[in-house]
Amino acid sequence: MSARHPEKEDLLRAAGFAAGCLGLAYITWKPYPMDYVDGHLLVDPRRMMVDGDGGLARLRAFCTGRFAEKRWIRFDPSAPGRAAPPAALAGMVPLWWMLAHPGGPLQGWLGVHWGNFASKFAVVFFCIAVYPAVLKGLGKVLGRGKRTGRQGRKTREASDAFRLSFRGGCGIVADARKVEHGELVLR
Repeated sequence: MSARHPEKEDLLRAAGFAAGCLGLAYITWKPYPMDYVDGHLLVDPRRMMVDGDGGLARLRAFCTGRFAEKRWIRFDPSAPGRAAPPAALAGMVPLWWMLAHPGGPLQGWLGVHWGNFASKFAVVFFCIAVYPAVLKGLGKVLGRGKRTGRQGRKTREASDAFRLSFRGGCGIVADARKVEHGELVLR
């Protein structure tokens, strides 16, 4: 959808974020039934609110993270190259810590409901926006990602020379973009 109509993706993200806000308001102010069966509360409102907060946090984090990634980060998945092993560790260690300590210090600072919301938001936002930014930064530091999606001057000159050398009397032209990826396409 985003390749042909990026404005539709913006609308979808805005709708998802709005649905997350409305859902959060509904969960917070909705009256919960206080029915008891055999002396036990049938539906625990606190548990339902914490559960709903986590799901809505993930939805809002996805919409927010996707917006940040598309607008400012613009990660190219083919860029890491030599940065792949350090980048894997740079992503796995914080993700493992966030998943191993759900809530972590956030629940102590913000309380159970908002701490749960913030921790679930942080995990998804990390995966969608922060980790691609780290990968992009590592790619630049280790020498890749500076010319992502663009040809450098030397590459362009070499491809032009390659095209000229293959133009003969029989009209053969090699596509230099395919040659760089190990394929030779003749027209």
